[in-house]
Amino acid sequence: MIKKLLPILFIILTSGCDNSIDRSLIKNKQKLNSPNKEFTLYRYFIKSSMAFGSGFTVIQIVPFNKNCDYSTQDFLKFGNNFPFWIKWKDRNTISVKCLVQGVGLQKTQPFKREVKQWKDWTIEIEYFSMYSSGLGGEYNCTKYSVDRNEIALKTNKKLLKFKIDEFQISMDATSIDINHFKTDYFNSKYGLSFTFYNITGDFNENDFIKQQAFIKIPD
Repeated sequence: MIKKLLPILFIILTSGCDNSIDRSLIKNKQKLNSPNKEFTLYRYFIKSSMAFGSGFTVIQIVPFNKNCDYSTQDFLKFGNNFPFWIKWKDRNTISVKCLVQGVGLQKTQPFKREVKQWKDWTIEIEYFSMYSSGLGGEYNCTKYSVDRNEIALKTNKKLLKFKIDEFQISMDATSIDINHFKTDYFNSKYGLSFTFYNITGDFNENDFIKQQAFIKIPD
């Protein structure tokens, strides 16, 4: 019963009399434009104002070139799950892969699927469990190439290649964070292994439109 009341209590404590979220609690702001730049999807993390709270990640969708109002509660929340992979399928449909903590290894991946209708958008969600995570390292990129199915980055240490359906990019003009994931198994049960890379270099945002890279928003 207490666990069910915590999200409600969190909203109450992070909201003032005007029902707005304290902007100081907003972290990890990123945006992803829809096809033809009709809308912009914002993904960001709302910290808990309570010492025992964990916060959660949400998305908000607004018309293209309209500023995101981070103080509003008009967002889509995925419970306490983390939407680590988000792609626009078309102007009305969004694909989301969510990492679910604390469920252990599963017999299949994804272990659950659902479709949500939120406002004017259809959200197709796949849920995955965690196997492991680690740091892939920091690299300086000297040359890169992208196509519909793969990204290749020549760095000062080695050549890095990633398949389009196995990574999510967050970038700005000088660096790229790559969240690479794959399915692993142990005793016939499955979970996702994550490897995180930070790559510095001179990057052109327009080169990564087909890969649907998230653009980092400074705090």
